[in-house]
Amino acid sequence: MIRTSRIAARRQPTASSPIKNLIVTAMVSTILLCCCLPVYCQSSTPVEVADMVSPHYPALARMARLQGSVRVEVEIGGDGKVISATTTGADQILQTAAAKNIRLWTFRSRTGEKSKYVITYTYRLEGNPSKHAECPEVVFHLPDRVEVTSPPGEVTY
Repeated sequence: MIRTSRIAARRQPTASSPIKNLIVTAMVSTILLCCCLPVYCQSSTPVEVADMVSPHYPALARMARLQGSVRVEVEIGGDGKVISATTTGADQILQTAAAKNIRLWTFRSRTGEKSKYVITYTYRLEGNPSKHAECPEVVFHLPDRVEVTSPPGEVTY
């Protein structure tokens, strides 16, 4: 009868193991930095948001159950102030609200020159109708998106 032992073979640590691990870690880190960092460091937008104001959901739009996305193309001066805002997308009431809101924002120009910036406002109704004008839930997904969620308005006759 042959007896076999079930002892797991262990690799004996060598003096060079920590050094090998350090070298491998350094190599992987270098590859990641060289390949990925430029993508994160170079922004496609020539501006960044310096100050923003939370948008509201217009009462008339809530009562009319208007929802949708509004694309706002903003022209920004070298001083960071909004020069113009052009909207497309959802109903005109929501377009007007988005344009009024973005005009209250200020930006920091990376170049000091005039630039264009596009941001999308998404207006969504959720929950039970309410008579009261409630503060909407606003989520900023900067640099390019704002979500505004509110309960629908209750229509009274």
